[in-house]
Amino acid sequence: MGVERIRLCDTLGIATPEQISSLVKRYASWGTLEIAVHTHDDFGMATANAVSALDAGAHWADGSVLGLGERAGIAQLEVIAAFFNLQRSWKHYDLIRIRKLADLVAHSVGETLGRRHPVFGRGLFECESGIHLDGLAKNAAAYEPFPAEAVGSERRIFIGMKAGFGAVVSAAKRMNVELDKTSASYLRASVRARSRALGRPLTDSEFAVLACEPR
Repeated sequence: MGVERIRLCDTLGIATPEQISSLVKRYASWGTLEIAVHTHDDFGMATANAVSALDAGAHWADGSVLGLGERAGIAQLEVIAAFFNLQRSWKHYDLIRIRKLADLVAHSVGETLGRRHPVFGRGLFECESGIHLDGLAKNAAAYEPFPAEAVGSERRIFIGMKAGFGAVVSAAKRMNVELDKTSASYLRASVRARSRALGRPLTDSEFAVLACEPR
């Protein structure tokens, strides 16, 4: 029939990654078509669907910065690019510049890049849980999927009500304070009590005061 390219559209945003993958493979089996996909985010799957389509053999996937579009929006361009850069080694995407683009677009539409935004949200590299802090100290790759600096972020560690023994010891060591087991247990209790009273994690200076208290 002379068709060279087809765009498969999940306009209602009701497809799953498995369904999109199956659909793309069906058309790819014809062997001659250039395949594109257009996925909506009504159920929060637009970006995952776009990635699944590309993995299944699609040549193109529509996306917009921050996923801006009709209703719930479409696939998030910056997240797709980051995924293929960091997980598929498509290094022609400059993630630092993409982050700046996302910040610019967010500012232009009167929004901010959310704390829990995939890849670029600052929450990805904030940590307070004791077991996670201990894991970070031993092997960052066990808790972080990629280094913060790869996407223009920075790690922020909080010591508070969730602080564990290892986290307190590591935090004190960064301040050149060595603790034995008894001192560390005492400091952990002090940190948790102070954080509970304040209703938030401690600042570095607040932690330093407790870490340097005589015992």
